[in-house]
Amino acid sequence: MTNKSFCFVVFAYNHKHYILEHLESIKYQVVNFGSNIPIQLIINDDASQDDTTKLIKSWLGDNGSYFSRIDLIFNDVNLGTCQSLSNCLELLQSDYCKLTAGDDVYSCENIFELMAYSDDADIVTGVPIRLINKRLGFSKTEVAFTLGMDQVYDNLLEIVESINFINAPNALYHSKYLKNPRLIDFLSNYDVVEDWPIQIFISICNPNAKLKVVDKCYVYYRRTAGSTYLVASARLRRDMYKIFDYLLSAEIGIWRKLKLRNRRFCFGLSSQSLKKALNLSVIIFVAKNLLNWTSINKRVRSFMSIDSFKIYQEHYCSIANATDPYSVMEDDK
Repeated sequence: MTNKSFCFVVFAYNHKHYILEHLESIKYQVVNFGSNIPIQLIINDDASQDDTTKLIKSWLGDNGSYFSRIDLIFNDVNLGTCQSLSNCLELLQSDYCKLTAGDDVYSCENIFELMAYSDDADIVTGVPIRLINKRLGFSKTEVAFTLGMDQVYDNLLEIVESINFINAPNALYHSKYLKNPRLIDFLSNYDVVEDWPIQIFISICNPNAKLKVVDKCYVYYRRTAGSTYLVASARLRRDMYKIFDYLLSAEIGIWRKLKLRNRRFCFGLSSQSLKKALNLSVIIFVAKNLLNWTSINKRVRSFMSIDSFKIYQEHYCSIANATDPYSVMEDDK
């Protein structure tokens, strides 16, 4: 594993209150686990209207030496996540790539250890922990469904066509897929949803592609009022419908096409209860989880132990404290 190179790709947009925590958490990974690994850093700011880029430059002035290569892309206009990702992928030189938003925070788990699973899996991901107002938390249901994915599904294609609990902030991709020029062409069809198209593309390249879920959290994913699913909801919905239409056009199986049509229909419903109650994919996924509940629940109970969660919270507090030397300028000053 030590002869493999690694790249952190960071997507920033109006993240002045969070970007330093994100960068400090990357530094924690590099200092504690990455001493023998060539590490590339690519940062794309999608035309932030605050001081995000100033903070990035200031932080790199003190910490740039930790990386073997640094690439900065500061967009003059807002291009959306997919176009920004495409621009980053053209600069990608490393064997493995971790994509994260500039408001998320890497945990105390060794992110580089995920590379060791790549011989047996095309996507490796971890368990989601939410970060809200500087406190960590989790949904037991979300944890259980995430841990159950690699037990109830046979391959990645089945996952992307069904209910998908791949936590994007925790997912690690092999660069052999991300460096494929066809991926950039594929991403050009979408705007702000980049993770699901990547997963679909990998399943296209390899119909037998596998997903591996590791029983650890590698990235705390932050929920804020500025999250994409809130501030770009209309753009997100357009992307989702495009993805459903693509999957329907590519699928030839009658049963799987029926499930996709049903899923597309349920996505358009306004009632959250009906979205789930009428969704065939949800019903099937829950049923499969119940059939495997003994083994899944064992993993859930182990992950949700008090001691391990306390370690995560203490680690986050140490990352937040590490940003104290940097002052964040308020917009009204």
